[in-house]
Amino acid sequence: MKCPSFQRVLCLLMLLLAAPDALAQRARTKAARAVQDSVAAALDAIQSPQDFDGARADLSDLFEGVIAHAGPRELDAIVEAAYGVRLVRQVAEVSPETRMGVLEQLRAHDELARTMAFLVDDRDNIARAYEVLARLLDADKRAARLPNLACAIAVVHDKPFYRSINENTARAPSHLDTFRYFADRADVLAMHPRDVPAELLIYVVDACARVDELDWALNNYDKTPHVGECFFEIEYDYDHLRGVEKKVTASGDYSLPSIKNLGGVCADQAHYAMTVGKAHGIPTAYVVARGADYAHAWVGFLETTRTTANWNFDFGRYEAYQGLRGNIVNPQTGEQIPDAFVAMLARHVLEPVQDRRLAVALTDAAQRLAGARRAGGANWPPPAPEGFDPRRTPKAREATVHAELELLEAGLRASPAHVPGWLLLAAMADRGDLTYQHKRSWAEVLDRLCGKDYPDFSVEILEPMIASVEDPKEQSRMWDWAAGKYRNRADLVARVRFNQGELWKANGRPDLAWEAYDGVIQNHANDGPFVVDALRQSERLLRQENRTDFILPMYEGAWKKVKKPDGGIGPFTVYSNWFRVGKRYAEALDDAGEILTASAVRKKLGIQG
Repeated sequence: MKCPSFQRVLCLLMLLLAAPDALAQRARTKAARAVQDSVAAALDAIQSPQDFDGARADLSDLFEGVIAHAGPRELDAIVEAAYGVRLVRQVAEVSPETRMGVLEQLRAHDELARTMAFLVDDRDNIARAYEVLARLLDADKRAARLPNLACAIAVVHDKPFYRSINENTARAPSHLDTFRYFADRADVLAMHPRDVPAELLIYVVDACARVDELDWALNNYDKTPHVGECFFEIEYDYDHLRGVEKKVTASGDYSLPSIKNLGGVCADQAHYAMTVGKAHGIPTAYVVARGADYAHAWVGFLETTRTTANWNFDFGRYEAYQGLRGNIVNPQTGEQIPDAFVAMLARHVLEPVQDRRLAVALTDAAQRLAGARRAGGANWPPPAPEGFDPRRTPKAREATVHAELELLEAGLRASPAHVPGWLLLAAMADRGDLTYQHKRSWAEVLDRLCGKDYPDFSVEILEPMIASVEDPKEQSRMWDWAAGKYRNRADLVARVRFNQGELWKANGRPDLAWEAYDGVIQNHANDGPFVVDALRQSERLLRQENRTDFILPMYEGAWKKVKKPDGGIGPFTVYSNWFRVGKRYAEALDDAGEILTASAVRKKLGIQG
C-alpha cells in the first residue's frame, strides 16, 4: 500500500495494530466466545420489531452477569456483552418500519456494526444516525468496506449540518455526497479514511463546503497542505474593524475561493484553513475562546511526525489567547468541549481498536455497576452466565465504588484517550462517591497516563476533581501538588494558583487568597490571561479590606512585568495582557488624581484622548 509522507506513520501503525478478524477471534477467551454466542442467539431471536424489548432485557441480564463474574483476564467478555447491549438498544430507536432491515444490514457487516455501536453517543439522534448509515449501505457498497468513514458520517449527519461563521453560514453537502467525496478520492488524500479512527474522522466529515469547493481546495494545494499556514494566507479585512461590512460578506458568495480572493477576519481565516485540511482528509477543528473583552477564532489540526500524532492548536492563536482554554463544538454531539479533549483523540491513532472498545465497554460496565450500588445492591450479584467457570472466579464482583474504579482504571489504561471514562471519574468525584484518598490516587493515575503528553487535558480533569475536595486545607494541598507536577508549564501553574485563590476567597481567607493571586501576578504575568483576572480579584480583596492604597502600586508593578507585544502597536494589541493591564493602570492613575501620568500611559497604549 502506497502512503503519502504525511500519513506514512499512520499507515504503519494502523497496519501493525489492526489485527485481522480471524486473529482477533483466536485471541478471545473462552468466556468471550461464550458471550459472543449468547449475543448471537439473542439477535437470532429477533424476528419482528416487537422482539427488541425481550432481546434488550436478555442482553441486559447477560451484561450484568458478565460484569459480576468476568475475571481480570476475561475483560474481553465484557466487550462482547457491551456490544450486544449497545447494538440492540440503539437499533431499537429506529422506526419499526425499517428496524428489521437495519439490523439485517448490520449483522451482514460485523465490523461496521461494531464500529457504529461503540461510536454512537446517547446525545446523538440515534434513529436518524442509523437511518443515514442504512442509506449509505444501500447507495454505495463501499460503505461496508470503509466502516470508519460511513459511521463517522452517520453520527455527524444525523441532523442537517452547518456551521455559523459570524454573519455567514457554511453548509455541509448531503451525507451521501460527503461519503462519495472522501471515498472517490481516498487514494489521493493526505490521510486515507480507512486508516483514521472514526473518533477522529468526525473532524473530517464535518466539512461545511460544497463538493466543488472541496475539490478546489484539493486541486489548489499540495497533497499535504500545512493547515496552519493556510490560516495566514487569508488577508485580514482591517476595514471591518472600522465597522465596514466584510468584502466577502458583501459579495454574497461565502466560498473558499471567495475568502481567498477577498479576505476576512479570524473566523473566516479559521474556517478556510480547517476546510482546506478536511478536503485533504486531515482532521481539523474551528477553535474559539473569549477573553475578558474580545472573542477570537483559530484553527486546530492533526499533524504527525515519524513517531507521533498530535493536534496543533498554535496557528492563529494570538498571544493574548495562549494559556486560555480554546473551545470546539463536537460535530457529533453539538456540545462545546475544551480543545484539550480533542487533543487527546490523537492518541487513538496509536491504540488498537480492541483497546478503544474495551475502554468504552468498561466505562459502560462501571456505570451499570454504579446503578446497582445506588439501588442498594438488590439482586446483586446476578448468576454467572453460561461459559463462566465459577471455580476460576469464585467471588463475584461486588457493587461497590472500589469495583467501579477497578473497571474504569482497566479501561483507561487500555485507552487513555477515552475521554468519557475520565469524565465519569470526575462526575463520581462531584457526586461525593470518591474519598480524598481516591482523588489523590487517581490524580497520580491521571498524571502517569496523560500528564507527560497531554498536560492540558490532565488539568481539565483535575480541576473538578480537586474542587470537589471539601476540606479547604486538603484541597489547597492538592492544588500545591498540581502546581508542582506541571511546573514546566507556567500557564498551567498560573491556572492552578488562580483556582487556589478562588478556594481561599470562597472560604473567608482573604490573606491566603491574596497570596495565591499575587503569586500569579509576580510569577506568571506573561503566562496567559490569568494575570488580568488575578489583578481584578486582588483589587476587590484590597477594596474589601480597605487597603485601596495598594491598588495603584500593584498595577504599576504588574504593568512593568507584562511584556509589550512584538511588532509595536497594532490592531490586535488590545487583546494583549500589556494593553489590558495598562488600561486598568491608567484608570487607577485617574482615580488617584495622577492625570498626567495616566495620559502618558494611554499614549504608550495608543489610546487617543
